[in-house]
Amino acid sequence: MRGKINHKISDALRLDDLEQITSYIMEICELLVEDFTRKNRKLPNNENRIRSIMLEEYLDNDIIRKNHDMLDYSFTPETQENYDGKGNYIGRADIRIKLKTDFDKHSAYYIIECKRIDGTEDLNRKYIEEGVARFITQKYSAYYGKNIMLGFVVREINISDNVKKIADLQNKNLDAKIQGNLKMVCKVKNCEMYKCTYQIEQRELKTIREAILKDITAKDYSVIGITLTCSEETLRERHKKRGDANECSFFWLHLKPYEGDYVINTDNKSVQQIVDEMKVIIDSEGNE
Repeated sequence: MRGKINHKISDALRLDDLEQITSYIMEICELLVEDFTRKNRKLPNNENRIRSIMLEEYLDNDIIRKNHDMLDYSFTPETQENYDGKGNYIGRADIRIKLKTDFDKHSAYYIIECKRIDGTEDLNRKYIEEGVARFITQKYSAYYGKNIMLGFVVREINISDNVKKIADLQNKNLDAKIQGNLKMVCKVKNCEMYKCTYQIEQRELKTIREAILKDITAKDYSVIGITLTCSEETLRERHKKRGDANECSFFWLHLKPYEGDYVINTDNKSVQQIVDEMKVIIDSEGNE
């Protein structure tokens, strides 16, 4: 097995944790196709078996992870999701990804949900209703607010055209939370990467916040919620100044502040000024 990094993929992304993971997945998919073609092997037309082959022979292979500088990430198959407190789990995810930096936090991980794609409306609909919707409805958790859908293309199709079909299907869905526009991030020989932002209601924001607070081990602490906001123009300027290669999104900017949060408008303010305002809030809470 070879594990040479595809720099065309890596250079197209700003490699934070999720982007490093998705870049790695694309590289692995390219490597898998290349290996199977060279060895005249055929992948089974079965979602679980394709996932297991990709995971055991490539994604979580120690040599490949080392060659791709991915030893700080672990990949686990078929993990139970969202314990309901009554002896049951609500869902079961295809692949769970743990970060070394957050290993001590039980709820901190990314999820990969896998679905077959063959260009038909049947599998496109399953990709949405049995894939994307599982994140939207909280059948799967989202500690970091982001996760990964991975489509296994099991017959020769035009991927870009099929992505448009998936987008059309999800935007016809009566549930507005499932609607969203798929935008290309990166394209290589056998793979294409898209991103899509979906609506998150206060209920989902509460779940994310509760998951974070659950991992705090300190005793006798209090929680002070602070939402930082700014204008779209300010966000664009900051995004450009930081040199991000990815698209500037206003999704989180347009969400209503979490109930009970203090709100600080950061327009035309330095980091120190923002910190000073936060300190005033924290000090005032402590004096009550």
